[in-house]
Amino acid sequence: MIKNPKLIIYKTDTVYGLGCRIFDDDSVSKIYSLKGKDFKDNLSFLVSDPKEIPYYASVSNAQMSKIKELLKKGSHYTFVLEKRFDMHANISHDDEVGIRIIQNPEITRLIERFGPLVTTSANIHGESAPKRFEDISPTIISAVKKERGLIINGGDCYYGKPSIVYDLVHDRIKRE
Repeated sequence: MIKNPKLIIYKTDTVYGLGCRIFDDDSVSKIYSLKGKDFKDNLSFLVSDPKEIPYYASVSNAQMSKIKELLKKGSHYTFVLEKRFDMHANISHDDEVGIRIIQNPEITRLIERFGPLVTTSANIHGESAPKRFEDISPTIISAVKKERGLIINGGDCYYGKPSIVYDLVHDRIKRE
């Protein structure tokens, strides 16, 4: 495995992800540019355990209960919470932050090795999110290779569509 990949392509339960270390500003900027995403749009990040959430976001007991309840249905959720005041501004440009808790051994190993990972689907903004490795844009693959990134072909994604975004600040589903 590459010691310090700048960018990473990996399979999640939903779609293929493109990510980097949460505090690597240069790589976060490359993700925005590569995807053609507006810098005002927030990115989410991955952690492997709900216990990690309070380090990055304010979470009430009721919100944590809701997270645990929904995770029993599967890990295909992104939870929007109020970010902590010291949360890095490069991925969240307002008072909220999206967090995914991935309960997958391969992703957990990546998080253990590199820390929380910024995550977004491995597609150009506006294109379909890739459910299979073969669906990832060659532009994205070559950019990750150019950065000496880590590319993991894990086969087809189980869920096959982007995560459900559950806004726990306003108690509503933002994307289904």
